[in-house]
Amino acid sequence: MAAEKRQLPVEVVEAEEIAREEVLVKRMNEERRKVREDMQRAEEEYQAEKAREEAERRKKAEAQMERTKVYSATLIQSIYRSMVARKELRHLAYDVYRKHFDPKSGAYYYEDRRTGATQWLKPPSLGGYDVDAKDEWMQITDIEDRVYYFNPKTMQMQWDKPEEV
Repeated sequence: MAAEKRQLPVEVVEAEEIAREEVLVKRMNEERRKVREDMQRAEEEYQAEKAREEAERRKKAEAQMERTKVYSATLIQSIYRSMVARKELRHLAYDVYRKHFDPKSGAYYYEDRRTGATQWLKPPSLGGYDVDAKDEWMQITDIEDRVYYFNPKTMQMQWDKPEEV
């Protein structure tokens, strides 16, 4: 065909070879086009899959972030409620318990105002806080029978009789 266009005399064998070459080139170009289309389609599918995976990852990350926010808020609310409840319990305990000093043992004990029951250990409802002892001077005798004065609230001790007594 190319030979006819050029109007060149060609032998049959040469013509067949040229025709085969033209057919091969045509098939090769067609195959290249198909391969390019397949590669383009594969690239588009790959990019679409990556985009779906990224969207799914973002969605999961956002859901996890939301769960974390809810958990954190719940935890903070729980801690706050516990703190308020302990404070309220402590104030109730301040009204219920009185702290006294026992001169014989030299230790403090607690009295429940409602029942009159006493205990040596500080009530757990007071937590890290304590009830103040009564602000009064007590006359105490030491092991050598000498008299001294002690104020359990201020923890002051003196040999001379205080003016308040």
